[in-house]
Amino acid sequence: MKLLLISSSGRVNSNSECLGKKVLKNLKFDEINLLNYSVDDVLDKREHKIWQKTSDDYYKIIDLFVKADLVVLSSPIYWYDVSSRLSRFIERISETLHTDPDFKAKISHKKVVLVIVGGDAPLDKGKVIIQRFRYICEFLNLDLVATVIGCANRSLEVISDENAMLTAQNVNQKILEMLDN
Repeated sequence: MKLLLISSSGRVNSNSECLGKKVLKNLKFDEINLLNYSVDDVLDKREHKIWQKTSDDYYKIIDLFVKADLVVLSSPIYWYDVSSRLSRFIERISETLHTDPDFKAKISHKKVVLVIVGGDAPLDKGKVIIQRFRYICEFLNLDLVATVIGCANRSLEVISDENAMLTAQNVNQKILEMLDN
């Protein structure tokens, strides 16, 4: 099983990246930190039926996404949503749906784990983000197999969130069981 972590924080050694790595602890995985890549905004060309591939890094990332069997998407909670980096990446999938007619079939039933970390009651206020990702996964025929929510503000403070660490460990165990089957 090929595993991929896509981190989307604006901070190096972020809480969400740390929690995402805890989900994948002791597993071999590829990592993309969107902070180190350029992903342009989607240019909606539906009316003109002209969708062009751009020269940014999006297609490098989406190629790894397609090749992975399980993708962990990690993001801080910024203003009660995921980071703009992750949103931009997801919005660009609209482009890929038009430039690659087989894209949806290629990613069908890919497993997704969502990891989010915030400081303002994330267990409650993060529910809307989880619901949004359920809709995204439903639309793309992806399997949202787990969610992990952490509570933290300062860098690596999530390590002190015992519930988040336990949930990440449980998801890690679930992934190990998937690998055994």
